Amino acid sequence: MPEKRKMEYKTYLFDFDYTLADSSRGIVICFRNVLTRHGHTDITDESIKRTIGKTLEDSFSILTGITDKNTLISYKKEYVKEADIHMTANTKFFPETVAVLKALKKRGAQIGIISTKYRYRIHEMVDYLHTLEKDAGLRIKSFGHAG
Repeated sequence: MPEKRKMEYKTYLFDFDYTLADSSRGIVICFRNVLTRHGHTDITDESIKRTIGKTLEDSFSILTGITDKNTLISYKKEYVKEADIHMTANTKFFPETVAVLKALKKRGAQIGIISTKYRYRIHEMVDYLHTLEKDAGLRIKSFGHAG
């Protein structure tokens, strides 16, 4: 039987939401504020949470049934303003996050975050944690911009 080789990865890429941190409280607050402002009051928190990881436009479309691009862009802009106020304070890193990232970095691994959130938002949250980015040497890549 051939010898089993141990895989040694050099690069680790992590999704942000529900992998490194839980920002669902902030996400729900932001969506709730925008949706309520526009009369969409029958949407549950669970429905909002099921859209986490999708783009803001897709999420608003799924939640409201709206497909008009301009309306979705307008909702997205409102959401981003809400997120500037509520997101960082309502995001909690999981207890294991810092320890795992530090251990990987100590082994010489490159570490990155891939997310639909804006890059500046993740930096804001990482700075809010005070030591994560410096100690773990994270690189952040953003796709889709979900606030």
